Amino acid sequence: MLVIYVMCFFLICLTAIGALPAEVRSLMSDNCRNSRGRLKPRYVAREVLSLARFYAQTFFAASLIACVALIAAVFIDDYIKLDIIAKALGKFEPDAAAWEENLKAGPNSVSSQFTQHHVMQGGTRASAKALMLTLWRLIPLATVLIFAGLLLCMRMMSHSFNRAFRDLVREESARDLRRIRRRYLQNTAQSQRP
Repeated sequence: MLVIYVMCFFLICLTAIGALPAEVRSLMSDNCRNSRGRLKPRYVAREVLSLARFYAQTFFAASLIACVALIAAVFIDDYIKLDIIAKALGKFEPDAAAWEENLKAGPNSVSSQFTQHHVMQGGTRASAKALMLTLWRLIPLATVLIFAGLLLCMRMMSHSFNRAFRDLVREESARDLRRIRRRYLQNTAQSQRP
């Protein structure tokens, strides 16, 4: 079992490194080597930490969005079962009247399932019908809010990724510049010796 975990870890690491642009991978590879071209464990550890910091910043925003979506799903599931919502979306028709008929059609329709669920929660058939009418009227608003939420999530993820990537490239470039200066100074000091 440990072998499987180790293999998964290496697969994730390869994917994480492969997802970076070639120029950044090249910078990171160069920064792992000393002036003689040998890999130094301390330099490799530093590069791995900067890569981990990059992915931590990126995945923090994703996990924040996932938590908000999960809380919203649990909140909605208290009022309307998510499988009822899925069935209602499965019967979607572009024409609102046809969609409403699809929701009411059949003995085990979405409408009857919602009513049964609402009655089991302590409501009445009349309150279930009133709630269904309210939900039906709120569908356009909910669609706009969900679309706006998705756009906001995409913007937040894009901003987070850009900021983390910019920090990674800035850090790698600064290390590369320090490495080049250090090698230049070493080479000029060696060439000036008699």
